[in-house]
Amino acid sequence: MPTILLGHSFGGLVIKKAIVIASTNPQYSRAYNSIVGLVFLGTPHRGTRLANASRWWWLGASSDIRSVLELGSDALSELDRSFLNVPFVRDENNAAKIHCFYELEPTIYGPSWLRLYSIFTVDKTSATWPGRPSQGLTVRHSDLVKFANKEDLNYMNIVAVLHRIIDQAGIFDHSKDIHI
Repeated sequence: MPTILLGHSFGGLVIKKAIVIASTNPQYSRAYNSIVGLVFLGTPHRGTRLANASRWWWLGASSDIRSVLELGSDALSELDRSFLNVPFVRDENNAAKIHCFYELEPTIYGPSWLRLYSIFTVDKTSATWPGRPSQGLTVRHSDLVKFANKEDLNYMNIVAVLHRIIDQAGIFDHSKDIHI
């Protein structure tokens, strides 16, 4: 069955790692070979300034996770190198089947009345790759996957990308209706 994987934030990193593993492990070849598209929403491919800044106030979080998510971390750099060498990802014919969305509004951390810290949780340079399709959505990071309704412009933009991937993969019978 053809599969399009969507991942938000850390979930996108989990998808990347799963694809790296599946691409070299015969046990997962069926799952790997079913992939026809990937959509990343605010995935910190190269880290987030929030992880660097949070050393001082993100006290409840694991320092291991925080260090992995820091800008330019060795773990993220290695994951990116491995992922970009996966045959599906490396294949130029699949370039348009991998799409990244990023936030266009900063998130305010701390009490809203204080506006303590305003930051793009995952900025455009970390959420995208050069030469791959990407698009900003007019929301904060946590709202990249929240929609008011089916008429929400951000929802419609994501659905349009999914339709494009489906069309390019040649897996949809246009005589039938599609519901996403």
